[in-house]
Amino acid sequence: MAGTAACGATTTASPTTTVTVTQTPPTETVTVTALPEPAPEQTEEPIEASTSSEPPPPTPADRAMTLAQEQAVEEAQSYLDYSGFSEQGLLEQLTSEYGAGFEKADAQFAIDYLNPDWNAEAAESAASYLDSGSFSRSGLLEQLTSEYGAGFTKSQALFGLKAVGY
Repeated sequence: MAGTAACGATTTASPTTTVTVTQTPPTETVTVTALPEPAPEQTEEPIEASTSSEPPPPTPADRAMTLAQEQAVEEAQSYLDYSGFSEQGLLEQLTSEYGAGFEKADAQFAIDYLNPDWNAEAAESAASYLDSGSFSRSGLLEQLTSEYGAGFTKSQALFGLKAVGY
């Protein structure tokens, strides 16, 4: 295209070409090889085979319950839900003619089956005694361990005392 310049010169326009240059940076390839983790060290000692031909005695969970055992379990759970009992106290309550009247074997089955936390029962019993009356530390310890009281072991009773702040 011809045009006239201000000084009277003629100029020719040429088409403009735009070029975009994109430079891609060089890439680097890295290869990673995963190695298997080493086997954990055995920390338990191997179990030796027993030379006894007798199987171990069944646990309460391994055998089916008789109706008497089932009823004893339900009654024991009911007593435990109601109050804090020692093992001795629960056994006496379940077997007493004035209590539930179960045979001793069925009552013991129920206790073994439920496997109560006797420390927690001692803490519950200690709190119950303090709710119903005033006790010194030694008096509450005596009440918790006495065969005429709650019947807890000394260790369980001391746990109960600590739980209530003594």
